[in-house]
Amino acid sequence: MGGWVTLSGEDLDFIYLALGEGMEDTDLTMLSIPELKRKDFSSWDKFEYWCENIRLKLMWRLVDQEDPGFWEIYEAGSPASYFGSADVAIRKIMDGMTDPNDPENEAISVVTLVCDGESLVLVYPPPADGWALGHCNTVAVANSVSELNEDWGFYRFQSQ
Repeated sequence: MGGWVTLSGEDLDFIYLALGEGMEDTDLTMLSIPELKRKDFSSWDKFEYWCENIRLKLMWRLVDQEDPGFWEIYEAGSPASYFGSADVAIRKIMDGMTDPNDPENEAISVVTLVCDGESLVLVYPPPADGWALGHCNTVAVANSVSELNEDWGFYRFQSQ
């Protein structure tokens, strides 16, 4: 309870059975944003690599390629000169990845198990196609969905 569990054998079979029986979508997504170090923020190539660790092609979703000024900054400047600060870049990532209208942003699914009046929640992290194809084997276990917060890497989608 209160952490991630990697399962195999009958236990893995059980979580797949539970997923098929009682999956519920949430208004939460899972994010892991590593520290944006100065060296990664001072070079477009390093920044792009840093972004790829979060989501493929993420950098190109953060910048406005249609703005002619972008290409000047890209050629002669750095991500730091484009965004102004690491906080601005990270806020832009957070806003984009918690946008409920973006089809690339996946909600986590949960299954609530109840036995003898006690309940627990199994958290099935994205990607959904990994679960559908039988490639996943790790779930988080919590007392309730309300426990799933930013300390665990779960973020609510923005209000519509």
